[in-house]
Amino acid sequence: MPVINDRTPAIGFHTQRFQSEDGGGYTYTLTQKLGEYLREAERRYGQRNMEWTILGIEFCGDVPHVWFPYNERLISIILTDAAAMNTEQALFQISHEVIHLLEPSHVSPATVFEEGLATLFAHEMSAKDQLGLISAEQQSYLAAESALKELLAIHGDAVRSVRRSEKTFFNLSEEGILRACPNAPSAPAKKLSEKFAR
Repeated sequence: MPVINDRTPAIGFHTQRFQSEDGGGYTYTLTQKLGEYLREAERRYGQRNMEWTILGIEFCGDVPHVWFPYNERLISIILTDAAAMNTEQALFQISHEVIHLLEPSHVSPATVFEEGLATLFAHEMSAKDQLGLISAEQQSYLAAESALKELLAIHGDAVRSVRRSEKTFFNLSEEGILRACPNAPSAPAKKLSEKFAR
């Protein structure tokens, strides 16, 4: 068996039983919040592609992302090493990466549409969970979010419409976005169909 790296214990994986009027339960963990964020993303944007098995959460490096063990239909979220000791940062990163679980793809990079949606969702979950002033730091993510907000201001159900029409985010075209959102202007559709550059 390969060695399991146990460098530092990650905060957010220990739960505690508590009693309540409905019979009790357990305090939140990062795993439970992953499930909550995924359910919320599906409620808003449609069911995830069920052909993929979500394995869970891992920690490594400086850039959160998803990865595909064994090159099969398995997907895992990798959070940064710093997030292992900061639950607010871990939750922000999880809520961003959850969007990449809706339609996983080995194709890289993602589209501006997908990264804009992931950034928007992370900001909204951060506000909902009162995580503080956690925000995407890189301008490229904020610009992607802004482009998506421009489309959503015109076509409020754009994400569901695009998912119904185009099925995936990774090969999204300007024409595909306009087909799904016929009253949208071409400028944001063109921007959103581009490949994302960090």
